[in-house]
Amino acid sequence: AGRGAARPLRLPRPESPAPALFATSGAGRLWWVQRDRALLLDVASGSEVEGGFRFPEPILGPLRERGAVRTDLRQMIVRTEEGAWKSWTVGDAGVERAVALQNVPGDVLRVELSATGDFVAMVSDAEPDLVRFWNVHTGEPTAQPAVLRTAMLTAPATRPGSFSTDGRRFMAGTRSGEVNI
Repeated sequence: AGRGAARPLRLPRPESPAPALFATSGAGRLWWVQRDRALLLDVASGSEVEGGFRFPEPILGPLRERGAVRTDLRQMIVRTEEGAWKSWTVGDAGVERAVALQNVPGDVLRVELSATGDFVAMVSDAEPDLVRFWNVHTGEPTAQPAVLRTAMLTAPATRPGSFSTDGRRFMAGTRSGEVNI
């Protein structure tokens, strides 16, 4: 163990809405998020192992564009196939609680989940200079939107915003190069 070249684990990607995430329980396990379920895979063999679960309803993908997930898969912000934005709290047996997020714009471009899993920030295409926030446990908007002087950076493969580790502050990078906190 730990010697020699690593063997690549190749997973088919067309239906997967999220990048694979290492599982926090059990060494050598990987979460592979699909449209209707999360599979738990053994990294060494690539085989599915016990512990995966089905979602209460199918989601739109890919999650990196239409949702967010905490790295331990305990909190997910998803857009369902019906178009609703939901906060899913995940336990050992799967989704334990589903909360609809209220008054979410229809054209969300960016979704950022706090590290604590308590808040989510979203930016819409129609108003890229506004960052809106929700409490993921109640589904209610939390505060007035943050108004940026210029539009938030929304280029593909960028992470233009993030929460502080305690989830109390949000940083947004703008197209003009400013950083707003």
